[in-house]
Amino acid sequence: MAAERLNAESLERALRANAEEHESALAAERSSFEYLHLLIEQLRQSIEALETQSRNATIQFRSELGSVQDEFTRAKKSNAQMVRRLSWYRAQATHWREKMKALADELVEIQTDQANAKAATKIEREAANRVQVENKALSSKLARNQHAPQQVRALERRIQTAAIALPERHRRHRLKDMVSGHLAKQTIISKGLFDPEFYKSQLKKLGLNPDADLLGHYIRVGEALGLMPHPLFDPNWYYAQYEDVCEQGRSALIHYCRHGSAEQRRPHLLFDGDTFARSLPAQPDPSNAELDPIARYWKYATEELTEPHQLFNSTYYIEMYPDVKTSG
Repeated sequence: MAAERLNAESLERALRANAEEHESALAAERSSFEYLHLLIEQLRQSIEALETQSRNATIQFRSELGSVQDEFTRAKKSNAQMVRRLSWYRAQATHWREKMKALADELVEIQTDQANAKAATKIEREAANRVQVENKALSSKLARNQHAPQQVRALERRIQTAAIALPERHRRHRLKDMVSGHLAKQTIISKGLFDPEFYKSQLKKLGLNPDADLLGHYIRVGEALGLMPHPLFDPNWYYAQYEDVCEQGRSALIHYCRHGSAEQRRPHLLFDGDTFARSLPAQPDPSNAELDPIARYWKYATEELTEPHQLFNSTYYIEMYPDVKTSG
């Protein structure tokens, strides 16, 4: 019995020690749990604080972003206004540059007109002197010949008219034509619009002996006398057909050389430019094209068989009179 009691006491002591040990473990676990719970609570509070900071930062960022966007929009509008203003300034600069260029061109033209006017005055003075000399020579011839034809006396009056009685409204055109005539001599000659021998023959009939410059004499005096520079250019007929040239007081030959030929104006009653152009050969000599139509017909009619007028057939005429082709 005593042994059983001892065993029971030992067992009880062992159980009690085990229970105490178990309670100590539970107390330790409880303490650990409470510590973990405290850590979790601190972590939760930290997360909430971070979330609050993040929300505040987001709100601040959006506010700042809105301000930047507003500033960018204002800058963009300001830039667009500056671009428009710059374009306007460029347009104004271009406008004024063009205006200054136009004024400069106008100034050059005025200076050229002044130079031409001075040259024209000099040429007119020289022409007047030559006309006076020729007028004296013609008067002397008339004095020696009391039976001179009335045509010569009429020509004398036309010389005087050309020298001192040019209408005022034609004066500027005539001065320009005298200047441009001297400048256009080479063009008139290259186009074949002046036939020296033909002009000289007309002067001989009038008893006039001009200087060596026959074309210059025609420009100064001959046209005013009604003489022809070429067999197929009649200034009197040209004036009668084209009143605008006559009303302006322009030189018929210079007007035809500069404008009339290109405008298909007829230089003579017996020459029609359209008929001549239609009668040109299919493959003409290119070198002939440098001449004016009347000069080309006069020089190459028998070779190219061109027609000067709708009422004249060159081919038929040469067939009827073959000696014309052989004689040139």
